[in-house]
Amino acid sequence: MDNDKETIDAKAIDLDDVLTNEAGEFGLFQLRTTLLLAILVITFGTIQDYVFSTAAIPHRCRIPECGEDENLLKHNPEWIKNAVPEYTTGLASCERYATIGLEHNGTSDHCPASLFDQSLTIPCEDLVYAKDNTVTYEFDLGCAEWLRVLAGTLYSAGTLLALGITGVISDNFGRKVALMLNVVSLGVFGVMRAFSVNYTMYLILQLVQSALGSGASTTAYIMAAEIVGPKYRIIVGVSCTAMFATGEAVLGAVAWAISPWRRVCTTPFWWIAMIFGYYGMSINSTSLSDTMHLNYILVAVIGIPAFYVSAFALARIGRRATISSDFPILRLLVYLLGKFFISLVGTALYLYTLELYPTEYRHTLLGFSSMLGRVGAILAPLTPALMTYYHGLPSLLFGGMAAIAGLLALTQPETLGCKLPDTLEEAEAIGTPSLKIT
Repeated sequence: MDNDKETIDAKAIDLDDVLTNEAGEFGLFQLRTTLLLAILVITFGTIQDYVFSTAAIPHRCRIPECGEDENLLKHNPEWIKNAVPEYTTGLASCERYATIGLEHNGTSDHCPASLFDQSLTIPCEDLVYAKDNTVTYEFDLGCAEWLRVLAGTLYSAGTLLALGITGVISDNFGRKVALMLNVVSLGVFGVMRAFSVNYTMYLILQLVQSALGSGASTTAYIMAAEIVGPKYRIIVGVSCTAMFATGEAVLGAVAWAISPWRRVCTTPFWWIAMIFGYYGMSINSTSLSDTMHLNYILVAVIGIPAFYVSAFALARIGRRATISSDFPILRLLVYLLGKFFISLVGTALYLYTLELYPTEYRHTLLGFSSMLGRVGAILAPLTPALMTYYHGLPSLLFGGMAAIAGLLALTQPETLGCKLPDTLEEAEAIGTPSLKIT
């Protein structure tokens, strides 16, 4: 008798049963809530402004012997090859020819080769930049490549912390509390970062902002997935992910239209591999051609159809097969194709991990898995610097990790057709007939 009562009580609090049989799987309340969450997710997609604010910009040594006394001058005057070495990739960025030591100097209009010893190169003392609208120019980071890309790494490190902090708050105090704390933090520390007076201040605020605010997107995703029934969970999930990509495209357009950076500021290994590839491809996209804003917008937008293709794939071929279908990439067209598939995989991965974890620990465990994934995001901003050793090294890393991750994903149980588990016991039974939706 007691066992029967426990079974009835357990069934009475089953989330999917309540949504399917009582509250409705997708009514006016769910529609209104998901639309509001979608608007928030679009804004969350714009927080990766470091892609533009700390972007690499063309630079070279300043040549005072030729009358140069500022950091923002013509980048490629007619005489520049007399003073700066030229390689197959273009003018040297951080070295110049030594001067011979003559008493007379050249001018900004005429600076002869006779002033320089072209058999001896020396490091730059000061730099000339082609643009002045980035942190790189303002804090003179042109020849400090590893320091420049540190902003992206600290953003990802803060996100790693945020996922754990937000998961605990969400599961103990509610999704709405966690969401509001993150939203307020994003706004407050974003404005403070826009008024940074030095690069150290900028980096500290970047870390704090992402640590206290970047858990907002996962909170919104979980809220949207939990309030709708099983029939609509896939399309709602991929729509939220598509809104994040829309936010990324909005960021690219805003950064393009409003160039000064201060205004713009206003589960295991296979999780790691997807994040590494996704963020790595987004970050490296700015170097595909001279129009870095358009490159970033295209790479962001290409993800949107991928998210909806993933809805079909998730519903027809399952979660495991979708995650294991990643592809490596080459240059712009193939690069976009690669981003398409990594976006498809990313959508599947969020839904898949959400379905693997029980309701009582879902956000905490999803946050922990995302924390592991942020190892990939921490490493991704460093990959552009690897091109100084071999141009194709970032692509080799993305493709190799994706192939390994795809194989590992096949070792996990399939959640297609299973209801969301509410307890650890139900989570352990995923893939068995007891968890199937009848």
